[in-house]
Amino acid sequence: MAKYITLNINLEDAPYQVSRQLLVPAKIDLYRLHYYIQLAMGWTNSHLHMFKTAAGFFSNNDDPFDDPVDDEQPEIGAKLVAQLPRKGDSLLYVYDFGDDWCHTVTHGGSSIQPRHSSVKIIAAVGACPAEDSGGVAHMPERSSNKPNLAQIQQRLDQFIELTEQQAHDHDRAFAFVMGDQDALDETDGEDFFDEEALAAFIAADEAEEFNEDELTPEQQQAFAELKLDMQKQTAQILLQQIIANMDAQQRYQHVNEFINKPFTHPPLRHPSLPSHSHRSWPQPAGAMM
Repeated sequence: MAKYITLNINLEDAPYQVSRQLLVPAKIDLYRLHYYIQLAMGWTNSHLHMFKTAAGFFSNNDDPFDDPVDDEQPEIGAKLVAQLPRKGDSLLYVYDFGDDWCHTVTHGGSSIQPRHSSVKIIAAVGACPAEDSGGVAHMPERSSNKPNLAQIQQRLDQFIELTEQQAHDHDRAFAFVMGDQDALDETDGEDFFDEEALAAFIAADEAEEFNEDELTPEQQQAFAELKLDMQKQTAQILLQQIIANMDAQQRYQHVNEFINKPFTHPPLRHPSLPSHSHRSWPQPAGAMM
């Protein structure tokens, strides 16, 4: 048996409620928590992030062009249970230092679960805003889209399997789970390509190299049937992969629509974050002044 913590995650200052409730192992560090929040919320892990707790600032930022915070600490190895030791304690998770999406993460209680239990999404309210959309000031007043709990759980399970059981890189595993082919290409994601689909493509390509005119009528008939079977197999595999990635593609569509709109004014800053200074972030509950 192992100790688990229920986390209540809320997007601050949003015009409609955007919240998630997760059950996570108490022993995880903030590094892994970052990916769990991204998957639960529906973000794409495309920007820098930072945690602010009573113990200071934590990040995994290795960008040489970003000004570090004086007391910034590595999130790898920073245990969640040390940052949120008691029910009611909270920390801040800030994602995208341009749009400044601020999330309050609150300790909702502890429980004992089987040691190998997965991270679980318990509840989800409100659709995740579009990436690069300017922050909460540019969110619509309401959204009819609803989070898909089954899809979120599937992504969490797949991410955990790839990172813990197969020891894949976290960023590459995240990109694969979210169907982000561009990110996979940037991180040498060929390890994640479907070997069955690749074999079908190779077989089809090799089949096209034959000169059918040199075959007997019987061989031509057999070859045509073989080629048709290969094409059907390839089409079926591709269709399965397309269906699996449709949700990610639909999510990116509204981002592209925003990007392609005529530029009229710069994005507004988060009302509670007048500058990029991390010092202006609100204090989490239980923070030591």
